[in-house]
Amino acid sequence: QTTAEDTPTSISFDVSDLETAAGALIVSAASDNTSLIPLTGIVTGGEGSERNVQILPAPNATGSANLSVTVKDADNAVTTSTFRLTVLPENDPPEISSLVGHTTDEDVSTDPIPFVISDDETPVEQLMLSGRSANPGLVPVTGIIFDGQGSDRTVRIIPAPNQFGQTLLTLIVKDSQGAAIETSFQLTVNETDDVPRISDIPDQTT
Repeated sequence: QTTAEDTPTSISFDVSDLETAAGALIVSAASDNTSLIPLTGIVTGGEGSERNVQILPAPNATGSANLSVTVKDADNAVTTSTFRLTVLPENDPPEISSLVGHTTDEDVSTDPIPFVISDDETPVEQLMLSGRSANPGLVPVTGIIFDGQGSDRTVRIIPAPNQFGQTLLTLIVKDSQGAAIETSFQLTVNETDDVPRISDIPDQTT
């Protein structure tokens, strides 16, 4: 039998006995690799002669385990059937920490905003970061600046000149197999009073 990583599977089978009614037969199951298939991840069910075992692999675990299904009758006689279950790897998407809203003033960039990224399969150095702005007139994509290394990263936001208002900013992290996840936060850019301007006046004579 096979199943995908983090994916439960249900296996049906029949039980019978010449002396004990099928409904009175006791079914149990065990795993020889509890790191992959813990005992808490094995649940037997069904009724009468039609039984099943539902199996939930341990989170993010892959590999193979031998599962033994045992049926016991009223006289404590037992029969065991053993099968091999292989849990196939699946690419998990990366993870990124959530961010709260931030505020800055017109023409002023934010301080570096820290966040954390991770991935179960892809080294963090190979994760790709990008950003998206719901209001590129206020914050263009070129104003989303990433920095940091490893799992600890930062983003600094540079608003467009002389612009103010609010926008939703989205940070996206993508792994080497193309799986991606994103997180969003609100940025508020406060209006400020710009100083007046005057052109240069050359020296004059009269």
